[in-house]
Amino acid sequence: MKADLIFVTEHDGIFNKAIAWFTGKKKPAKAVHVAGITNRGSVIEALTTVRETPFLRWVCKHKKFEVWRNIDWTENTKQRICDEMLEFKGRPYGFHKLFVIALDLAIAKVWKEKFLSRRLLFSENWPICTWVYAYAVHEVNGYEFGVKPEYTDPCLMRNHCLASREWKLVEKVDKNE
Repeated sequence: MKADLIFVTEHDGIFNKAIAWFTGKKKPAKAVHVAGITNRGSVIEALTTVRETPFLRWVCKHKKFEVWRNIDWTENTKQRICDEMLEFKGRPYGFHKLFVIALDLAIAKVWKEKFLSRRLLFSENWPICTWVYAYAVHEVNGYEFGVKPEYTDPCLMRNHCLASREWKLVEKVDKNE
């Protein structure tokens, strides 16, 4: 499970509802949050800060999620990815980046330019959920989810995994069924 990628596929929190409203999404997103599994049996994710939670405790708190694995990465690569993800631990969440992403979405409705405002953000010191995983894999082996790490979002990353032969869905949990 080391360096596996988690997509939370349902979250009822007011914060996620606000993001959906702010970004103008009418349909529920297929992925609303991203986290990574470390080599220490824990999950690392960006919440108000980047936190590490024991895997079993994390699983108990989430109703719907998927775990994906890159089948081409070596054990050494996975270990290095885990080390990189853990470098983010304790950093504050980049709330200000959400407004820039929303601005990009608004601009994209008119000019079809998706990343105009995000090009101005070069700081990984204030991570959002996708950046912890996307930056870690990019730093270790140059991997990208179809776009540079700073332009990722949960749906884009999940769609990339769905379309790639190198990613395998290893677990799908739906406690609502």
